[in-house]
Amino acid sequence: MQSKPFRKVEFWKYWFPLLGYMLTIFFLSSQSSLPQQPEFIHFDKICHLIEFGILGYLSYRAFVHSNLTVLKKNALLLAIIFTILFGISDEFHQFFVPLRQPDVYDIMADSFGTIIGTFSALLIDKKILKKKGMNREA
Repeated sequence: MQSKPFRKVEFWKYWFPLLGYMLTIFFLSSQSSLPQQPEFIHFDKICHLIEFGILGYLSYRAFVHSNLTVLKKNALLLAIIFTILFGISDEFHQFFVPLRQPDVYDIMADSFGTIIGTFSALLIDKKILKKKGMNREA
């Protein structure tokens, strides 16, 4: 089966939010210091979980709405792998930022958030398709 050419609408609707969110994460990771965090136990891990849950959601959304059949059919797995690898690269990047350091526990929080976000996106997608009486088959 041949894929349709990439259209601008798909880019702006699905890929642009993903790329914009990734740039925002990269920018925040590049800061030597972040605003004062509340005195809440594991607050930073909860932030990582939420942050990468959103990224996982956006990744799944971009892959599943791709015109490339291979991306669409493997959207869940690709979104999880892509987002976790981004989390790992984000922590590696912090190694080079003054006053910041990589943290394995951040990667774990990123990974859990990724799984929650991508599976949430899958469930939302299925619910929407069911409501429309459709099935997502490439």
